[in-house]
Amino acid sequence: MWKSTDYGKTWRSIVGNIPSGSINVIREDPLVPNLLYAGNDFGVYVSTDGGQKWNVLGGNLPTAEVSDLQIQPRDSVIVISIYSRGMWVMDALKVREVK
Repeated sequence: MWKSTDYGKTWRSIVGNIPSGSINVIREDPLVPNLLYAGNDFGVYVSTDGGQKWNVLGGNLPTAEVSDLQIQPRDSVIVISIYSRGMWVMDALKVREVK
């Protein structure tokens, strides 16, 4: 997982402390700059500092492959698609409060 802040001129890794494996989805919160969500084969991780440090996103999510993740700004929800476990919906306001 790489990040550029100069329109692609240079890149730096933001994988940090996420367990190794493929990153299936990464999204930036549409209302809070530097609040990132990443889904991989082990769950969802959240970074409040633009990808320097990552924490497991709580809410009793299963440890399973996350295939997609969307942030719906109007209703402030995070919709997470988990392989073989269906869809999960979380309150984005609670995640934003941690910031």
